[in-house]
Amino acid sequence: MVVAFWFLAVAALVLALLQLAIALGLGTRLTPAGSKTQPCVPIPAISALVPLKGAPAGLAERLLRLLTGLRDDDQLVLALETEDDPGHAVVAKLRDDNPARNITIVLSGPPGERMGKQHNLSAALARAKHDLVMFMDDDVLIERANIEEAAEVVAGALKSETAGNLGAAFALPFYGVSESSRPQLGGDLVAAYTNHGFAPNMASLALRSPPGFIIGGFWMTSRAALDAIGGLERFTTTVGDDAAIGRAFTDASRRNVLLRTPVRLEPERLDLGGGAAHVLKWLTLLRAEGLGVLLICYLTWNPLATGILAALLTLAAPDLSSGTALSVLVALLALRSLAVIALDARVLGLRPVGRYLLMQVAYEALLAPWLFLVAAFRREVTWRGRKYRLGPDGIVPS
Repeated sequence: MVVAFWFLAVAALVLALLQLAIALGLGTRLTPAGSKTQPCVPIPAISALVPLKGAPAGLAERLLRLLTGLRDDDQLVLALETEDDPGHAVVAKLRDDNPARNITIVLSGPPGERMGKQHNLSAALARAKHDLVMFMDDDVLIERANIEEAAEVVAGALKSETAGNLGAAFALPFYGVSESSRPQLGGDLVAAYTNHGFAPNMASLALRSPPGFIIGGFWMTSRAALDAIGGLERFTTTVGDDAAIGRAFTDASRRNVLLRTPVRLEPERLDLGGGAAHVLKWLTLLRAEGLGVLLICYLTWNPLATGILAALLTLAAPDLSSGTALSVLVALLALRSLAVIALDARVLGLRPVGRYLLMQVAYEALLAPWLFLVAAFRREVTWRGRKYRLGPDGIVPS
């Protein structure tokens, strides 16, 4: 038991140091959200595609924010399944209130067994007019700087000799702090998982070498790159669409690029159970990439969980004092707190710094082991009210 304790304790401390190193490293390579930049190359017109289902709180404000961030010659394509969707009234009002803007509403029809988001995006892409194509989820609080940076990367590649090498330019998502509603435990849980587990570790991978994945909250590409992978129709049976699209670009010898500036998401309005279900959905999609992928993510993203396991071994090892285990846990808490603060201050630009720290500690130490364990055996996810069975690589079995 003594050997097992020290093995787990040292492993947890090393992993916590790794997470701190990742946070500090990202602080030197990424720019906090809200930073202003000036494009260095002329930016051509953009077609911005947004898939919609339902009318979540704040949708009208976020779409207006997007429209304001786009230029007058840009196109906004909003895709829903039917006019009965509650979101249709929202987008119709946006179009009617802005008659001078190029706003296209696309009705994709019932998706059947297809994945709703890609079903909508495939229909929207058919109506896109411009060579630069932007994709954005409806919970993104977009800044003009995000659009300009992505467009500069894609437009710059099109003007250079490497035009045929670029796949997608995508941004790192993070949850900000709601200014209009009271904090909810489930929303805090989703934010903690995303901001301090998923986001920094995926960013670290993406900056180490061209990633074979994208993160689909906000990304931009060219029509030529989309043509090289056969468009989006092939992904309509894939729930793990972000990873699949990124792999397709890589298989077509195109390079995916992580943008410098993260994009802010609207905090989720969920109770604790709803937040746990939301995180479990994302973990299930990781499981679809392989059990090994899920295990690596669990070990590297949650050093506190390993530390708790080490501490529990002291109960069965009389030769170990509780003070030793407590010292290890205090060191782990200090390292994880420093990593969270560094990410908030230097990478995400989150205010107040440490807003989700307490939830991160609770999630990592207590909830993560159970959620990852459940995800290891799950083969279906619920997405926007629909259940999808998962095969390898997140593909819906026929």
